[in-house]
Amino acid sequence: MGDLRKMIVVALVLIYAALSNQETAEASFGLTHINASYKSNLELVMPSGDISLQDASSGKEAKASSVLTVRANIPWVLWVRGEGNTGGKMQRVNGPATLKDQIRIQQTGSSAYKEITLSDKFKIYCRGLAGEFLIPTDFKQRFSWKDVPSDYKMRISFKLVPD
Repeated sequence: MGDLRKMIVVALVLIYAALSNQETAEASFGLTHINASYKSNLELVMPSGDISLQDASSGKEAKASSVLTVRANIPWVLWVRGEGNTGGKMQRVNGPATLKDQIRIQQTGSSAYKEITLSDKFKIYCRGLAGEFLIPTDFKQRFSWKDVPSDYKMRISFKLVPD
């Protein structure tokens, strides 16, 4: 029995020695900052080149169709106006004469907005939320019997801004 006691005492001493040599771990705290800059992005993609109105004739409406693309990561508004001092009317290529009626544009498809009659001032064409949007657009021009037969042109300006 004496040997058993010695073994128990030795075992307890070894256990105590092992436990007393362990260092106690303390909690450690740190703080860091993470920064990111996510800027707003508005992009308007227009068709390249000229848009030609088809079926121009007296007393009828000529029309052309195109697709605008808006890409935005914020809500947006698309404005439109006719450039120049023509009051939204197409002007003769070789002279100052203008057509009697103003050109009109309209978003077509399932999200159709009301038709806009162009002028020299910006008007809201359409608006949307963040995302990518295809905006099918019709350009319309009525030709009067009093309009002078000639080639006509007009520059249309679009402006995409945050809503």
